[in-house]
Amino acid sequence: MNAILEKWKEKLLDVDRGNKLLHCNEFRQRTLALLYPNAEMIFSSLMNEQQMRFYPVDRFFVERKRQAKSEKREETPVGADELIRSVADGMASSEVLGHNEGYETEKVLEGLSAYSEEVLDERGINVLFCTFGMLEWPDRYDESFSFRSPVLLLPVKLSKSGSVFRVSASGEEAEVNPTLVYKLKSDYGFNLPLYAEKGHEEETLGQYFARVREGAKKFGFRLKEESTVGIFSFLKMNMYRDLTDHEDEVLANENVRKILQTSAADKPEE
Repeated sequence: MNAILEKWKEKLLDVDRGNKLLHCNEFRQRTLALLYPNAEMIFSSLMNEQQMRFYPVDRFFVERKRQAKSEKREETPVGADELIRSVADGMASSEVLGHNEGYETEKVLEGLSAYSEEVLDERGINVLFCTFGMLEWPDRYDESFSFRSPVLLLPVKLSKSGSVFRVSASGEEAEVNPTLVYKLKSDYGFNLPLYAEKGHEEETLGQYFARVREGAKKFGFRLKEESTVGIFSFLKMNMYRDLTDHEDEVLANENVRKILQTSAADKPEE
């Protein structure tokens, strides 16, 4: 019965590649890479209850396109490093540079804000998070594929004044990606360190990343100090946590035991 219960919990977590908590594609419309300042500075500002204003980077691209047109030449692509070099000096200390190649930053923020507010109003669940740290690790069952998984998740909210968007922490605690914790433990036996766990309550983000790297290097995983803001769904996470935190009580429930016994009886022999 315990094995059947574990299967239930795994289905609630959704451990397929399509889950952004396991494979985060920053080039989707509902995600922005946060390019500048670095992940630790962004995290520190948000954890200290500071609002961060999104730098109006769309103006940079409008001007770049205008220049290319006036000089009768094709506009060349801009990489992340070049973009940072071009705008960082003109950014205030309270600003953050968000970018998603192929999309206007303001339109992405409009979409993130509208969708997260809708889900919050209808279901009472916050699905908007800033992520910190991206773990690159191979699929144990397909070595040609590598996951890019966000490590630390901080619930946030967006506000808008005029055309200016700001991001701030929602007041909920930062949490290590629970789907990633489960998958790494299940596939590799790797216990991903938890942020600010017992004995590390006062650690900085950099110190936490160091602990993750120390454990990850034994498996050949790579941690990149990247950050994003986007939609990450935890709609079934409360059910998973209830099953995990109250497993003994769940297994002791007569009705649940009957369901589990039926599921076990229906399972074909291997």
